[in-house]
Amino acid sequence: MTSGALLTPGAPDARNLKEFVLAYLRRAGAVVEEAGFELVDVLVPDALAGTLGAPVLRLAFDYEVARENPDSVFLTYGSDLLDRIVRAALETGRFTEVFWPDADVRLPARLEHFLATEFDFVKCKAPALEGWAVYEHACYRFDFRTVFQSYDQVEEMIPVLVDGSTGQVRNELLLHWARVPPAAERPYYWPRRRERPLAELHARACLALDRLAQERAAVLEASSAGHRDRELAKMERYFAENMAALQRRLSKTDDPARQQRLQQQLAACETDRARRGKDIRERYAVSARAALDGLVVYYQPKIELRLRIQQRDEVFSFLLHYNPLDGRIEPPLCPHCDRPFRRVMRDAAGTPCCPECR
Repeated sequence: MTSGALLTPGAPDARNLKEFVLAYLRRAGAVVEEAGFELVDVLVPDALAGTLGAPVLRLAFDYEVARENPDSVFLTYGSDLLDRIVRAALETGRFTEVFWPDADVRLPARLEHFLATEFDFVKCKAPALEGWAVYEHACYRFDFRTVFQSYDQVEEMIPVLVDGSTGQVRNELLLHWARVPPAAERPYYWPRRRERPLAELHARACLALDRLAQERAAVLEASSAGHRDRELAKMERYFAENMAALQRRLSKTDDPARQQRLQQQLAACETDRARRGKDIRERYAVSARAALDGLVVYYQPKIELRLRIQQRDEVFSFLLHYNPLDGRIEPPLCPHCDRPFRRVMRDAAGTPCCPECR
């Protein structure tokens, strides 16, 4: 899984080395856990174990930490293991598939409690489970390499995870996938749910990227606000002193020609002050440009729940999906506005929908 940490250009250092290694290992399907300061335990996927020489690794990114942990491998520039990781990374394409590791998928315990606490079926009796089935679903992680340009330049990989069936952005699931040891091939067979076109999923990812990039740019601008304000204050003091000196000279002369020259100098000074202030603010403002760097597809099961719901004398069916990845029942999408909803009402035609579209 691609790291979200900032990648600062320039000379290589241990921090960038660690970010690169962990980002690649996660993307290759490894399970990575911090074991201490600059110490990381790695459960290597079977497909990579031969290349890296072991199914389990303890990596140290600091020389003293490596000495204190003799079972670790010190990873630094020029080390044999790093060379093997770099070669493996270069052979990895921009497209990766990751599969759910287990064929054993079960209904959640206390399903009725889940439904009662997470959904509100307005003016309906408690829903009854008519049946259930397991389907394979896919989520698409679009990795955008984003360059933030200001007085300095930083790069960041921004991932956007989009549900292939609903088109919803589900970045919160990336934390759950980071704790799952994925399989390189399907250890199961479930029927596949129909998905939205990839072009639509990419368009939705780009919309989410715009919001995420703006949020990150605001953080970067805030972090540099102190430098900007100090530079503005220094500039303001400089022009205030110059303009005060010109004003004093203007007040002491009765010569019309000299007065005109001083007034022109004051006007030019004010224009220059405004221009320099604008330049400083623009230099510290953050702009961003992004490009798609890679695509990871996560395949996983979801349990489709077919519910029977009674409202007065009418009975209707309703579909929900249980996601074993985060252990929650996902809200359906309103057929009118395409937004998720948990308070279930019915429109004039009797179709379940959100309260706003009733």
